Amino acid sequence: MEKTSKKLLVVEDETVLSQALHFKFTKEGYTVTVAKNGEEALAILRKEPIDYMILDLIMPVMNGF
Repeated sequence: MEKTSKKLLVVEDETVLSQALHFKFTKEGYTVTVAKNGEEALAILRKEPIDYMILDLIMPVMNGF
């Protein structure tokens, strides 16, 4: 039986932190998508189902609140 990886959305405007989270969770078996602000995150969420999300609250364009 094939194991399906869970989809994780990382919403973070700091590149170094989003890259670190992408690396860590990919290594743990997650399929990781990164968005740089809330607007990008909403666009991704409208297109595909996401199982988990790590969301920064203070970001440009549209914050995490």
